[in-house]
Amino acid sequence: MGDNIQPVSIITSISTIEIPEGGQASFNVKLAAMPGEDIEINVVIAEGDADIRIVSGAKLKISKKNYNRWYTVTLAAALDSDTVGGEATVALSGRYVTTARVRAVEIDRDPAFPAYQIAIDTADVAIPQGGSATFQTKLTADPKRPVSVTIGHAGGDTGITVASRSPLDFDLVNWDTYQTVILSADDRVEVDSRTATFSLTAPDTETIFVTAREEITTTAPINVVIDPISRIEGHLRIEVTVSGGKVTNAWSTATLFRGIETILTGRDPLDAPLITQRLCGVCTYVHDLCSVRAIENAVGVAIPDNARIVRNLMLGAQFLHDHLVHFYHLHGLDWVDITSALGADLKKTADLAWEIAPQNEPVQIDFAAVQARLKGLVATGNLGPFANAYWGHSAYRLTSEENLLVTAHYLEALKMQVSAAKMMAVLGGKNPHPQSTIVGGVTCGGELTSGRLGDFRAYLEAVRVFIDAAYIPDLKVVVGRYPEWTRIGRFGNFMVCGEFPQGPRWPDDLFMPEGVIFNGDVANVQPLDSTLISEHVAHSWYVGSADRHPENGETVPNYTGLDKDARYSWLKAPRYGDAPMEVGPLARVLVGYGKGKPVFVDAVTNFLAEANLSEGDLFSTLGRTAARAIETVIIGKGMAAWLNELETNLSNGDQRIYENYSLTGGQGVGFLEAPRGALGHWIHFQNNKIGAYQMVVPTTWNLSPRCSDDLRGPLENALVGVPVADPENPVEVLRVIHSYDPCIACGVHVIDAENNKTFSVKVGC
Repeated sequence: MGDNIQPVSIITSISTIEIPEGGQASFNVKLAAMPGEDIEINVVIAEGDADIRIVSGAKLKISKKNYNRWYTVTLAAALDSDTVGGEATVALSGRYVTTARVRAVEIDRDPAFPAYQIAIDTADVAIPQGGSATFQTKLTADPKRPVSVTIGHAGGDTGITVASRSPLDFDLVNWDTYQTVILSADDRVEVDSRTATFSLTAPDTETIFVTAREEITTTAPINVVIDPISRIEGHLRIEVTVSGGKVTNAWSTATLFRGIETILTGRDPLDAPLITQRLCGVCTYVHDLCSVRAIENAVGVAIPDNARIVRNLMLGAQFLHDHLVHFYHLHGLDWVDITSALGADLKKTADLAWEIAPQNEPVQIDFAAVQARLKGLVATGNLGPFANAYWGHSAYRLTSEENLLVTAHYLEALKMQVSAAKMMAVLGGKNPHPQSTIVGGVTCGGELTSGRLGDFRAYLEAVRVFIDAAYIPDLKVVVGRYPEWTRIGRFGNFMVCGEFPQGPRWPDDLFMPEGVIFNGDVANVQPLDSTLISEHVAHSWYVGSADRHPENGETVPNYTGLDKDARYSWLKAPRYGDAPMEVGPLARVLVGYGKGKPVFVDAVTNFLAEANLSEGDLFSTLGRTAARAIETVIIGKGMAAWLNELETNLSNGDQRIYENYSLTGGQGVGFLEAPRGALGHWIHFQNNKIGAYQMVVPTTWNLSPRCSDDLRGPLENALVGVPVADPENPVEVLRVIHSYDPCIACGVHVIDAENNKTFSVKVGC
């Protein structure tokens, strides 16, 4: 890091800290941006009352990896001080950082502590090796004013850190409600014993300490391989090591090669949207639109408002379709025991349908017919779409009636996905692979009639009714029966490129804002800097080991055999500033919520209140699942407004749907939020021929292998610590995998290197 590098700012959790006479108080410190090298911050009392001293945190060693995690400085004030109301200035400085100052004020008080104290549910937290764990905190009494509880590292191993928001805010309304603190441990296997102490401090009360211990497993490990993973798109192999009843390590292997980028070289740029769209039949529209955006960025064309709205409506239909399919048909069977529904009481099931949707009339279903249909499948000895699952597993929790209700909605959701597909077909011509989006705008002018838009509105409202009456209530049932899964499958880094432009200015006009969250710090959403994106191939089956920005990326396959210690996946390892990032619904919901977008804040707070969850519960397997449902509510509202806007434009005589452009040569990038997460296409073309094309897709982010720094990808990391009751039937592992909704088809495709032939491979579930 050269001396001409701009210094990084130090962020402190507070600017003034009050220390009770004879007591202690703490504040937290982190960096505002990633430094070029590890940083050491010196903390000193620069001036003022000598009775105020530093207890811990005089030297803070902040690594590049953990620059955005809170580090704690604890101060103390002497008892019976001669100085009344003394003050001191705490200075924080170091190389390549700007000096920061905190004002420390001694508060005189009686020896007895005030009426409230900090409460915790445990003082001893066990963290699985390389994983995360939680504890909860609240106040014991109404503090009579807003109080911030600061959580930070007070001593011990710095590899164990606070991975959630700090400080936590309490007031006269929520003082008695537990808030979740997430602690995480890195995966250094050479360390035999690791312990750290964390302090919880607040004004005018006693500091509380929590001890965190990383559990180093000693029982004989069991390797569990699931290959292929069913109920996803494409072919995926997951291997985990189970020891002591928990996952201690994980490897994500995509087993087919993606050749689309190579196929595009030398072709007309306008071929790219059509070819990339066929990466997958589930993500049917997203690559088409993203590729079009990349070309439009290269040629500098601005599309008309009507084209923008039509694209938003089509993409919104894709979201509603995919999220419904994910919950009911891909992920739901991880929580629902189909065979248990055979013993359900029909009247109790009907009563339950009304009970869980008190504000909405439930979907009208003949539960007797559904149960009879299931019994018929069982009688044949073939469960059809429900075959080869872990029925009767001890990890299932729903009652028979709840299982029958959600199973009935599973069947009803098949109809709803048809309605969502019809929405896309109204404006796109067909589904899958709609064909009305082109460089410069859209071609569906003939479909923008009151009748056709009326059909679109009818399909939209039918899907929204199902979301309110079935999807959201069913999700709350699952959350209520599996509360521990709000603490399992956690990850803390999130990236969003933003979506649904409401005007010509990107990113200012985005309905879904862009942003980056490190280590669960939702209150500090950072702007997205796309220059920090790189793809690593040190553990992937590609030539080379250099980390490249996609703009300069290459795709040269080199299969060397599956070796977990070397190369083991066809997926590359995207990183943002060298950090693995989760993308998708949870990332978007947290970024929108963290940036204070009203539609996101309302949807999140309403769901959390109704499901009896806290903000910290979202960083989990069920939080990831809940975010999809929350997002359908947000997008459904948005689509209704966008449809009104389109109809208003048309009625006012604005019929423009296309803008001319000149296609010669250029370099461009297109970003898009697919239902599964952030998507990027990079294109370079000259003389109407593509010279280079690269795609970084959501599943590549989420299911990436280790990178050059040997950091696990988000799924690999989230799997660590997952409990496994029966290694031969690892339904718990599937729950975490499916919560990411993998689409390996977008990430990889198989190609015969000798004959350049592609193959379609069918694998039984």
